[in-house]
Amino acid sequence: MIGRMLTFTLIYLLLFNVIADFYFYRYFICRVTTSRWIRRLHWIADLLFAVTMVVLFTVDSRERMISHEVYQTFMYVYLLVYLPKLVYMVCSLPAFLSRNRTFKNVFYWFGGIVGLTVFLGLLYGNLIGRNSVRVSEATVYASDLPPAFEGYRIVQLSDTHVGNMRNPRLLEKVLKKTEALDPDLIVFSGDLVHSRSNELPRYKDVLSRFHARDGIYAVLGNHDYGDYTRWPNREAYRANRQALENFYREIGWHLLNNASAIIRHGGDSIAVIGVENWGNPPFPQYADLETALKGTETVDYKILISHDPDHWSQQVKGKEDIGLTLSGHTHGMQLAVRIGDKRYSPAAWKYELWGGLYREGEQYIYVNEGIGTVLFPFRLGATPEITLITLKRKP
Repeated sequence: MIGRMLTFTLIYLLLFNVIADFYFYRYFICRVTTSRWIRRLHWIADLLFAVTMVVLFTVDSRERMISHEVYQTFMYVYLLVYLPKLVYMVCSLPAFLSRNRTFKNVFYWFGGIVGLTVFLGLLYGNLIGRNSVRVSEATVYASDLPPAFEGYRIVQLSDTHVGNMRNPRLLEKVLKKTEALDPDLIVFSGDLVHSRSNELPRYKDVLSRFHARDGIYAVLGNHDYGDYTRWPNREAYRANRQALENFYREIGWHLLNNASAIIRHGGDSIAVIGVENWGNPPFPQYADLETALKGTETVDYKILISHDPDHWSQQVKGKEDIGLTLSGHTHGMQLAVRIGDKRYSPAAWKYELWGGLYREGEQYIYVNEGIGTVLFPFRLGATPEITLITLKRKP
């Protein structure tokens, strides 16, 4: 089944490449240059691209013969090359509706300008956007918040996918900005690694330097389990999971696998609850919220860390006495645009809750857009995010 799907996808992409390449050649390159060398170079580059695509799509990445970084780089270059061509093709198609040369030229130029804009946007997202760390702030009001936790400062981090990072510099930026926020508590809402625990050692130093007065609590995301890697046997799979849990202990972060912790300030307390990943298929459903809540019955205010925001929508909202849920997972699809006071992202086509603060009555959820990248090493408008959440008693 997987083989047939892979073959179909490969054939589809190659056919699309041929159509896009021919159109771009015929209606752009041939219009702007008469150089035979440039025209030949276009087809040579396209041929090399097609051969590379065949090789990468027919080698199983789960066997680790080709690294995730190589796949990410190729997919980004593919987007960089073919998305502007597609945009040019769509924007210039009206030129075929008229024989008027001026009319045709207007749309050919329009397509070229829009295509160039897309190309520059993709370039910016790779070189600058994915390395630009932003701090988002939100205030959560709760009538049952204990007095001792008035003004409590929580920093949320998520989705580092360290296996796709080229070096620790991005995490160093995150560390410095987090320190400046002076958090009472840090939570990490999953996907520390991209596929394997052996991605972690080079980041141990920087991760172990994160600090908050009441500690750092984390949960697992769908990538943390190693489910996207082909293991030689179950023992290797379990060893990978154990190595990840050991790493959390070594850096001093508290991993909550369907468990909870009570934070006490004087006679007041809040509960931090963590569940394993729960998402709509094909994402795994390992969360056991009932088990995680044990021991928190007498605590006035509860905070849940759950990687996938769909868990809140389906199993928390209106069903559990949990005031605040902290999630990640969506990355804002690494692409968002702000128009006025609102932000828009293609992530909204897939996720009801894709980024920012949402509220239902006195239940809140914040969906952090993450730090790292998946599929494409690119972020535009959805740059790496640190969230500062301040708890306030409802007037």
